[in-house]
Amino acid sequence: TLLGATGAGGMIDLRAGTGIGSAAAELTFAAPFLSASSITGDVVLAASGTTRVASLVASSGAADLSASGDLTVDTVTTGSGAHIAATAGTLDIASLTAGASSTLSASGTVTLGDAITTAGDLTITSTAGGLSLAGLDSAGKLTLTAATSIAVTGALHAGDTVDATAQNGTLTLAGLSAGGATSLTATGPISLASATTTVGSFSAVSSGAGITAGTIAAATGATLTAAGPIAITTALTAGEAANVTTTAGTLGIASLTAGASSVLSAAGAITLGDAATAGNLDVTSTGASLSLARLDVAGDLTLTAATSISATGSLLAGGTMAI
Repeated sequence: TLLGATGAGGMIDLRAGTGIGSAAAELTFAAPFLSASSITGDVVLAASGTTRVASLVASSGAADLSASGDLTVDTVTTGSGAHIAATAGTLDIASLTAGASSTLSASGTVTLGDAITTAGDLTITSTAGGLSLAGLDSAGKLTLTAATSIAVTGALHAGDTVDATAQNGTLTLAGLSAGGATSLTATGPISLASATTTVGSFSAVSSGAGITAGTIAAATGATLTAAGPIAITTALTAGEAANVTTTAGTLGIASLTAGASSVLSAAGAITLGDAATAGNLDVTSTGASLSLARLDVAGDLTLTAATSISATGSLLAGGTMAI
């Protein structure tokens, strides 16, 4: 079925008690503006070209909306999942509240205001652009994938795992909390104010630049790998091992606490504040110096530098010490 209101300012207003369209027969429309709501049942719509949806409501069902051009949606509210796609354009959603697993995708940039899934996962994908996001709260898993950069300006929370991949750009997060393992991957710089996993590990990999973080707290292991400088300006805490490596830059950690044997390695200088590990600690600079505060290591302590080593605090090791 095709509904048309293609004139300038054309508006379609759809209201139903038991659903609009279906998975077997979506309702296709062409109009600059649309509003759709259903009290029960699903809302399944397809826009021909560019459109703006003022309100998309499926009070006790799911919403499925696709567009062949740029798609702007002011508010989305669903009792079940929300699946929204701009197959040949950008996607801009001001507000999203969904009651089950949801997916948002576009070939261009995805811009999203505050988004909540009260149950299930949330997956956001741009196949040829970036993600520009505000606050995200997913009851389950949270997956972010962009062809270029990802920026999240508000709090990011997931009840389960977090997986964010910026395939050819930067990854910037204000604050992250996850109930499962977290993986951050980018070709450009990774920057985050804070990250916490209450269950599972934390991993951040920048294949072409550095990593900057305020506080990282991982329930199990923490692994940071970068091609540029790494700086943890407040604290790095791991329930298990904390392994940090930069192949072409300096490494600075203000405070380190690890529950298992850990390795810190850098091509440049390493600056380490107070550090404590339940296992061994190996700190190596292959091309420069080590500048250390107080180290308290339950196992073996190994310090290696291409140039000098200085420690302003005591060095304590429950096992052997090699400097």
